[in-house]
Amino acid sequence: MTAKPNILFLMADQMQGRVLDQDHVCQTPCLDRLAGEGMRFTRAYTPNNICSPTRASIMTGLLPHNHGVLEVLYPKMAHMHAILPDKAHFAQRLSGAGYSTGYFGKWHVERNNDLERFGWQVDGGQSSASYKALIEEILGEEPLQPECDPAVYITDPPGYGPHLLCGVTERPAERRGMGIATTLALRYLEDAVQKAEPWCCFLSFQEPHDPYIAERSIYEQYQREELPPPPNAADPLEDRPGLYRRAQGIWKQLSEAQKRQARACYFASISEVDAQFARVVDFLEAQGQLEDTIVIAISDHGDLLGAHGLFFKDISAFEEIFNVPFIVRGPGVERGALCPGRVGLHDLCPT
Repeated sequence: MTAKPNILFLMADQMQGRVLDQDHVCQTPCLDRLAGEGMRFTRAYTPNNICSPTRASIMTGLLPHNHGVLEVLYPKMAHMHAILPDKAHFAQRLSGAGYSTGYFGKWHVERNNDLERFGWQVDGGQSSASYKALIEEILGEEPLQPECDPAVYITDPPGYGPHLLCGVTERPAERRGMGIATTLALRYLEDAVQKAEPWCCFLSFQEPHDPYIAERSIYEQYQREELPPPPNAADPLEDRPGLYRRAQGIWKQLSEAQKRQARACYFASISEVDAQFARVVDFLEAQGQLEDTIVIAISDHGDLLGAHGLFFKDISAFEEIFNVPFIVRGPGVERGALCPGRVGLHDLCPT
């Protein structure tokens, strides 16, 4: 093991932990490989059910009430999503230890998008000039979110515009958000592997977060009629808060066929995420860098995906939301191990 191994973070958004189970229909060959060559934590949990508080916990090793990010970045109350300035991020510590650091894709840790302030020397986040330039290079005048057909929209409750739940596109992943972030990460790594200093690369995707969008060829690999509903889909939620039952009513507008399409799009999106992760892992292997690299594959939280008659993650506290993928592969890590011990995403960094 080298004195300072490289570090690669691979993070999805809103990916259930159970999709990595061996008997699950979701196809994830790269993540399966990493688990087979490393350790998978089957009882890994997020400290929060939404993006920003969790991501700040990953960066600081602290729980939300200690780092100060208590909500997503959209609310106007600044005190709800402003990370406390005295809380060190792990990238700051790595930079101080002589690491090259680069971040690519979805940030959502704090609303200023000032990644360099938090220790990321190379900023490839969604608000960065490099990310926007690559979008223009690849897409030109096309919108980042592609047209989808077929697509499923949520039109209830009244007063709200149609919300895209899922859709099928002809545009491949390389020409969508996850592919753009991966290309930027690979450009960074092509330079980083030529240098003597160790590096830390954080690749963060928006997907499979709703709307669940997948390329048609990947979507068609999933036979929708063979995707049964979760065993607790008919949960009446009688012993739960009334808010849960009220939210459940929104999803009753969906037919069983539409729910199957949503599951197929979600699993296909995860397969696309997996393929983009493979681009990076395969590159490092070809460069002879993989064995000197700690690879950490995670998601910030999960998704109900029809469990308890609900979708998404916002209002409820169920296993499907809080149990997340957590794989570590690298020097000194036992190969092919399943760890049943309970861990949290905030355990990745010193507290």
